[in-house]
Order: sequence, then structure tokens, then C-alpha cells
Amino acid sequence: MMLYDSMPAAVAAETDDFTTLPIARFPEWLTAVALPAGWSAVNAGESVRAAVRGPRRDGGFDASAALEVYGFTDLPTYDAVRFHADRALRVAQAQQISSRVLTTPARPGVVAVRATGVVATDGTPVWAQHSFYLAAADEPHAGRLIVQGLFAATDRRELYVGELTALADDLQAGFVAALGQD
Repeated sequence: MMLYDSMPAAVAAETDDFTTLPIARFPEWLTAVALPAGWSAVNAGESVRAAVRGPRRDGGFDASAALEVYGFTDLPTYDAVRFHADRALRVAQAQQISSRVLTTPARPGVVAVRATGVVATDGTPVWAQHSFYLAAADEPHAGRLIVQGLFAATDRRELYVGELTALADDLQAGFVAALGQD
């Protein structure tokens, strides 16, 4: 099996017509997932829904969140998803890496995986959590890979742990609920 630097690259290699979706084409349920109080949406381009929390004096933020959605045709292998969940963290030489499969309905082509670790950015340790929600489909461009990145300065993470958990849990609940509507 070929190793890729990221989950999107791994899924793209195993599917057809892989493309980044603009926010305007995100699933409706996804755009309805609310930000916790105190979080501010920021412009990160037309294909990334991003938010920040806790501005710092240096111009940065204590915590941030990003969502990207990809469309594709076909069914990637389960191994491609499982083996690449923590790949970006490994490439970034993260420490304390862990990953786990999340609970989803038992359906072919549906899997969710979460990986966490601590990455040093400019000498500052940052807690990072990457969650991947995949729902494959044979119809052209009907498959979806949803990528959520949550980040927090490790010395400030405890201040926002409830909010970060809510962001992750709300996305997982929305994904599972949306699958029930199919």
C-alpha cells in the first residue's frame, strides 16, 4: 500500500473525480453546525470553513477550527482511511499520537476516524485533532470526505476543552444523523 501525506491524498488516489468543494456546496446539515459562543468565523478561502477563539497579543489565537469537504466517485478501501488518519500528524513529527475509529452506522463505504497529537509550531506545542468522515457513493461526485481540524495551544487547551469537544461531537452527531436521512 502506498502511503500519502494526508487523508485527502489517500482517498484521491483510490477514487475518481476527487475534488475540493466550495463552502457553497457543503452539505446543508454541515453548514447548520453552530460555533460555540465566543468563537468567530474567519475567511480562510472559498473551500474552508474556519473559526478562531481567544486572540493572543502576538496576533495569533489560542484555538482554531477548520472544515473542508471533498467530493468523489467510487469506494476507497477501508485500509486507506484507517492507515492515513494520523499520517499528517506523523509527517509533522507530532508527539503523543493516537487514533481511533468513531461510531457510525454499519454501512458499506461509511467510516469515521479521529487522530490527535501534539505538534511543535515555531517552538510552541499545539494540540491537533483531525477527524475524517467518509461516505462513499457510486454516483458521480456523490461521495463525501469531510475533514475537521481542531487546534489549540497546549498551554491554553484546558480553557477551551469543552468547546473543542462540542465542535467534534456536534460534527460527528450531524454526520450520523445525515446518514440516517439517506
